[in-house]
Amino acid sequence: VYRGKPLAKGKKSVTATLTYRSPDGTLRGEQVDQQIDAVIGAAKKALGAELRT
Repeated sequence: VYRGKPLAKGKKSVTATLTYRSPDGTLRGEQVDQQIDAVIGAAKKALGAELRT
């Protein structure tokens, strides 16, 4: 967890690493992208998170 410049006062930055695996074979980019979008959406809804780019 990071707080400080260049983040606005009261904000913090958190980094998460996710590993995607399938027992059925190689995952396609679209499959992983859908899961990433779901995780980001859940974080926004539950925590008010914002994705920094």
